[in-house]
Amino acid sequence: MPRQSPELAINLGGGKQVLLSQYQGKVVVVAFILTWCPHCQKTIGYLSKDQTTYGPRGLQVLASAIEDIARTNLPAFIRQFNPPFPVGFDNQTVAIDWLEHPPMLIRTCRSWRSSTARA
Repeated sequence: MPRQSPELAINLGGGKQVLLSQYQGKVVVVAFILTWCPHCQKTIGYLSKDQTTYGPRGLQVLASAIEDIARTNLPAFIRQFNPPFPVGFDNQTVAIDWLEHPPMLIRTCRSWRSSTARA
């Protein structure tokens, strides 16, 4: 049985945020990414296609960069990949806290320069 997700606020910069609760009633995909990670960059491409294809039918993708320098790297990342959905930043603690109370199935991929772990 579906249950309500805990609130998640993703910083967009300039004092603006996007809240998960803004998309109540939609199917929401939340991606926690690292802007320098090739796997995350590829995932943004796939999610962009999904947003374009399924957005009109109720899908909403949100992404949050969680590396320490996300605020600095994000403008260039957005220019390069031009995602059709909100991409912001937060720290890893916010992501971990939210993931401890996931609303449903979550698949994560975290890639470090020396190794890759998938859950």
